[in-house]
Amino acid sequence: MDVVYLLDSSHSVTPQHYSDQKTFVKQLSRYLNTMPARTRGAVITYGSTATVITKFGDTSTTDEFHSAINNAPKVGGPRRMDRAIDSARNVFAEARPAVPKVVILFTTGNQPGGIQTGVLDTSFQRLYDLGARLYAVTISSEFIILPLRGSAGSDWFPVRSFTSLPVYVVPLARHVSYDTGMTTFRNIYQVYTRY
Repeated sequence: MDVVYLLDSSHSVTPQHYSDQKTFVKQLSRYLNTMPARTRGAVITYGSTATVITKFGDTSTTDEFHSAINNAPKVGGPRRMDRAIDSARNVFAEARPAVPKVVILFTTGNQPGGIQTGVLDTSFQRLYDLGARLYAVTISSEFIILPLRGSAGSDWFPVRSFTSLPVYVVPLARHVSYDTGMTTFRNIYQVYTRY
């Protein structure tokens, strides 16, 4: 599968919480077996803008992919999920045909008020039109409104705090693997012995 990770680096995300997202993505990518011939990964960090950190094929090893994540700068500004989703859609121009397209969106809150109504809905719909599946990891005690499709191709993983985020690595990896038909993922002991 080809996976795009969207990291929330808006102004409300602390440097520690941004680092927590990076750690989660590195662990998740090990479970999903991110390597060029298997699952390929791309990373976008977003705030007021969206910045592509690495595209499909930019890295040739898991360690290179993790290094790119480690070096991803924080964007800041308001949380513009629509811009992150639009960037993910552009990254999928380099996706392999006939492999599942997956987006894993991290967000710590809602899209800011004052942005034209329907912008986020339109961005999500254009992504779905590509046949992509979206999994939202919402890290917040507040209710976050996203135009998800539920079991028809998208899923929501609500996390109450960054403290409990690591608990969701295995369930999310397992869910994505089975949901996309890629029913194998790496053993837990292989993953954690690297950290």
